[in-house]
This record gives sequence, C-alpha cells and structure tokens, in this order.
Amino acid sequence: MNQTPRNPFSIHSTAVSPPGAQGAPRPVFGSNSVPPLWRSGALWPRLFQVTSTFSRKRFPTLRGKFQADGEQCLYTESREFWTEHHKSWRDIMDKLRNIDTFLLDLDGTFYLGDHLYPWSLPFVATCERLGKRFIFVTNNSSRKGDYYVEKIRKMGVSITADQVFTAGQATIFYLKKYDYPRKIYLVGTPSLEEEFRQAGFILTEEDPETVVLGFDLTLTYEKLRSACSFIRQGIPFIATHPDFNCPTPEGPIPDCGAMIALITASTGVEPKIIGKPYPEMIEALRAKYGLEDPGKVAMVGDRLYTDIAMGKAAGITSILVLSGETKSDDLAASDVQPDVILDNLGEIAKILNQDSLG
Repeated sequence: MNQTPRNPFSIHSTAVSPPGAQGAPRPVFGSNSVPPLWRSGALWPRLFQVTSTFSRKRFPTLRGKFQADGEQCLYTESREFWTEHHKSWRDIMDKLRNIDTFLLDLDGTFYLGDHLYPWSLPFVATCERLGKRFIFVTNNSSRKGDYYVEKIRKMGVSITADQVFTAGQATIFYLKKYDYPRKIYLVGTPSLEEEFRQAGFILTEEDPETVVLGFDLTLTYEKLRSACSFIRQGIPFIATHPDFNCPTPEGPIPDCGAMIALITASTGVEPKIIGKPYPEMIEALRAKYGLEDPGKVAMVGDRLYTDIAMGKAAGITSILVLSGETKSDDLAASDVQPDVILDNLGEIAKILNQDSLG
C-alpha cells in the first residue's frame, strides 16, 4: 500500500505505544511538570509532537535522557527514539528561525480580554531585536482596526495601524474588489458601521443590495428579522468570519458563527464567509502586506478551525498555542493538525533566542 511521505513539520508522526505497552519506551517522570500533550492517553500516539517541553529540554546525542533547568525529568532506554526526535526538533527550529513575518491572533493568543499575557512582551522584544515582522490578524469584527491598535498600545506594545488587520477590513476589501453594490444592510456594532461608512458604503434599512453580518454585540431580534427578510428575497449574504465563540475572561460568548447558524436555520441560506480560514482573508493579507514567500510566513493562533486551518490552506507554517480556545485533548478528534504545537507565544521567543541545542 502506498504511503504518503511524512511532512517533517507536521505532528503526524510515527506512532508510539502508550506507557507500559510491550516494547514501548518507558518514561519515568521525576518532575510534576508533565508535558501537556502527554497527560492524555489518547494522544500518546503523537509523542513526537512539538510542545513547549521540547523547547526547554536539551537532547544529548549519546544519552537517552534530557534535562530541564538541570533537573532530570524524563528517561528512556531507547536512544534511537530520541536521536530521531532530536533531528526533527532541529528541523523545526530552523524552520521557525527562517520566518520573517508572524501573523498573530489576538484573543487567546496575545491577550485575553483586557489582560496581556505575560509571554507577549518577550515575544515582541525578540521580534524587534531580530528584525522580524508581526501582524495582528483577528476575526473579531466587533471593533475597527484603530480600536485594537489603541488597546495594544495601552498594554505597553508600540505598534502602527498597519500592524492590525481585521475580518471587517478583509470584508471591505472583498466587497470593493468584486464590485459589490455600496448599499448594504449591516448587522454589526456601531464601530463596524463606522468602519464601513468610512470605506464609502451606504448603510440602509430600505432596499439594500447586500446583507453583511459581523460579530454584533448589539444584536437585536429586529436586526435578525430584517436580515432574514432581505436574505429570503435573494439579496447576497456576506459574513465577516465563522467563529462560533469569542473567548473572554468570564468564558466564551456567542460569536459571528453562532449568529450565522441562527440566520441560516431560519432562511436556509449559507453566507459567503470572508475571515479566517477562508481564502478571501489570505488574499486580502497577501495584497496588503506583500506576503509572497510562504516559507517565510507563519500563522500563530489558538483555534484549529480558523487560525490553523488558514495556515494550512495558505501553505504557511501553522503554530497552535494552547493558551486559548483549543486544548490538547481537542487535537485527537480534529482533522486540522498544526505544524507546531506550543504552550504559548513566549515559547517562540525562546526558540528564536536559542542559538543551538548543544
């Protein structure tokens, strides 16, 4: 039977039996800091996955054990096992060092709500020191780009307006590129309404020629009723992004994807969706930022079905961080698999700052 060659940057790798199985390497943990992806028996077959654990460890070439801050945390009798993984990890480090542009998700990756994650500033400092570009790419269309610029600046990170790109901006790019009529019925926040007006669109509740749905924190039944009525008349239906939930410090709240599901259930019409992971978002990013070499671009985010799926669709490096929506247990049931898995954004800074494994 023909076998598809394994991508060295994919977490699909040689299966390893669970601890205790006959012939399996027998790890002995001498630390309470157990690698997150090893806590679930269902994920043992992906023991080769890249986690933050591997960014902290050193792999001696002549021993089957590795150290974390001078403390032995794992021992295995299989020298060949770690020799193979050592090479795979070096390949991944080289790939990450080759990245010139990091596309970053915001909520769940760089911050959560109004709280900056502690690892975000070290990441920014490392990128600035090494001359690497980072661009914030968010599906959250409840706010205009200027809001995110100001929010990030207040958190102590100096950025320009060009370093933020939203699904709302991508939707405007798409509507203009394909010459959609300027009269639209917009289901969105006042901030999104202002962004569309500034872009030259006419917002109307009478005879619109396009219905646009965003992440509307001011959603009312009347807005839903009107949108469904227009859509049933055959008016084109566009949605900014597909996220079902938006992470907040108090827990997830319904996002645009949940609102899409409600309207589609009522009308039977599915919208054209623009944001991550759809190619329209990729097209807009490439046009604005000149992203021509996929080998030098990485997408970093906490959601498999948007951030990681877009990275895979675009042919760029996809990096999943476990600081937001996706947890390690979610990977086993997902068809979308990232190239690299890390605990958080700060682990990228550690990799970029580490000169060698020696």
